[in-house]
Amino acid sequence: MTFYTVLAFFLASGELTGEAIILRSLQECSDAMDAYIYRDDMRDIDIFCVETRVASSSIRPIMRPSE
Repeated sequence: MTFYTVLAFFLASGELTGEAIILRSLQECSDAMDAYIYRDDMRDIDIFCVETRVASSSIRPIMRPSE
């Protein structure tokens, strides 16, 4: 099961910048973080991936054939 993950941007003072990106998995968030981390305008901003408890996908059970 995978959970929605929020890519959050915080100022050095600990305040949320107002920007947040919702992604479908922790891996997608990690990949997106790599795109932001090396930008010059993001030097004073901390970036975190925060996993939520809201499921974005799960394994569906397969019904057994009735006899």
